[in-house]
Parts: sequence; structure tokens; C-alpha cells
Amino acid sequence: VGFCIVCCGISSLWGQQRQNTATYDKSSRAQKSEAGIATVSSPFVIQLKSLSSLNGSEQLDDRTVRLTVRVRQPDLNEWSGFRVFLNLPENKSNPSPQEPYYVGRASFYGGKTGEPVSFMFNLGKAINSIKQQTSSFPVDEPLTVTIVPVASSAKNRVISDTGLVVKNVNVELSQD
Repeated sequence: VGFCIVCCGISSLWGQQRQNTATYDKSSRAQKSEAGIATVSSPFVIQLKSLSSLNGSEQLDDRTVRLTVRVRQPDLNEWSGFRVFLNLPENKSNPSPQEPYYVGRASFYGGKTGEPVSFMFNLGKAINSIKQQTSSFPVDEPLTVTIVPVASSAKNRVISDTGLVVKNVNVELSQD
């Protein structure tokens, strides 16, 4: 089994023109992203390579496309987790898990505040949902991942000005 790891450019703007999105070298098979901040009003948006550049062709078994998100463990009284969306339109200001763009949710349980923690998601379901809604999936366009933090429901909830710290985001394609 071989793996292709690709990292991306970053933007944390919501409903505004995306700026500071790093470009990637199409000949590169891996790239490191920089850390960013996600808040409820300003989610973390990152642009990845296209599916065709990962695979080298338009034929792709989307069940093998995995996304890994690495964040800094927050105080559990601050954020309970985060939601991930794939290719969310820029005009979606309050996305829900019922959207075809929804990838999944990560929840924080225990862990030491400030330590890095990673979560893995399978992009296959979201890719298929988008295909069903639009009758195709743009394999030649960069993938866009949006991370929306979910505030804690704890009684002693802390209102955060800092947001959820996203360390990096990777997409990998296993070659079975």
C-alpha cells in the first residue's frame, strides 16, 4: 500500500474573498501547511490539491481519500470539537451537518490542553454526496476544506477570543 500526502494553502475568512491562500507546486507530492485559527464566525478554510493531481487521472476510488486534521487540544470548557466540510460554497454562512458538503465532526475527550491531537476523516461520503447533488465532482479543481469549531456546552464554558488552533491539514490517497 502506498500513500500520497498533500498539504495545502490556508485562509481563515468566512463569506469574504479568500486571501493568503498559499499556492502549491504541482510537481510536489507533499507540502506543509502553516497553523491557523478557526472561530465560529471565521472558520478555518484551506485549499488542497485537486483529486486528479493526487491520482494522476480522473478515475478515483474515493473511498481511499482520507483527510487528517491536526489541532492543538483546547480547554474542554472552550471548544467541544469541530465540523469539517468539503468544497463548501463561499456564500454558506452557517453550514449544517445535513449539507452534502459535510464530512464529519471531531470531538475532544480528555487530553492535555495545548498538546497536538489528530483526527482522520474519509472524504468518500462527502464526494459522493456532492456528485449526487451536482451530477459530477470537480476532480481538476483544488479541494477546499472548511473547519468550523463547536463551542463547549459545559456549564463553566469559557468564551474564547483565540479560537481553535489548527496545526495542519493533510489529504492522503492510498494506492491499493
